[in-house]
Parts: sequence; structure tokens; C-alpha cells
Amino acid sequence: MELDNIFYSGERGGGGWVNREPTPEQVTVRITYENDSGDGFTDEFPLDTNLIRNRIYTESFGAPEAQIKMIAKSAKTLADLAAGADRRRRAREAAQQRREATELTDGDDIALPVGDPERTRAFVDRFLRRKRTD
Repeated sequence: MELDNIFYSGERGGGGWVNREPTPEQVTVRITYENDSGDGFTDEFPLDTNLIRNRIYTESFGAPEAQIKMIAKSAKTLADLAAGADRRRRAREAAQQRREATELTDGDDIALPVGDPERTRAFVDRFLRRKRTD
């Protein structure tokens, strides 16, 4: 993961790149501090936006943003797979119900599906509808 404070945000203009942030292109940072004994120290760091102008960096695969994108993509893939499996299951069930409905005739013995109340109810409903239309 990388943390940045942006003090240079370039955009094309004036024949080259210009900083659109209201900060100077060169600054010196001075840090003054003291140790536990009270001795004082000062450090200075010159900062120049030329160092980062054409910088290229990659985002770590382990960065939270990258992980969230990967999780979202995986979740969508799983949802698509589940939806496809559900469509195929429903199509198989509909085909089976159509086969069962065409097998019903007046003289046939009726064999109800055992152990599945939903299929039993659907079977009886189809049988009764067919009897009403005959």
C-alpha cells in the first residue's frame, strides 16, 4: 500500500505540464524536535515536484482497494454461476413436468412422486387440469 500527499497534480498547458494545485513546485520542509534529554535537532528536506512528475507506480495486490475489487468480481462470478445453475435446474424440472403431463391418460395407473410434496402437488394439479379439459 502506498500513502501519498498530493502537492503536484499535473495537467497539460502552456506547452508542457503545469501544477494545478496551489502549491509551489519546490519547497523545503524543516522538522525541529528534541530528545528526552532536551537536546534540540533540526532536519531539512528539500522537496521538488520534478521528482514525481512522470512517476509510475503499481497498486499492491494486497492493498485493501485491490482486494475489494477482487472480492466484488468473484462475488459477481459466483452469482452468475448460481443463476445459470438455477436456470438449468428449472428447465430440467419443466421438461420433466411436461413429460409427466403427456404420460397421463385415462386408463393409466397414477404413480405419485414419493417424498417430494411440491412435485406431488404439481403432479395432482396437472392431472386434475387434464381431467377437466377432457
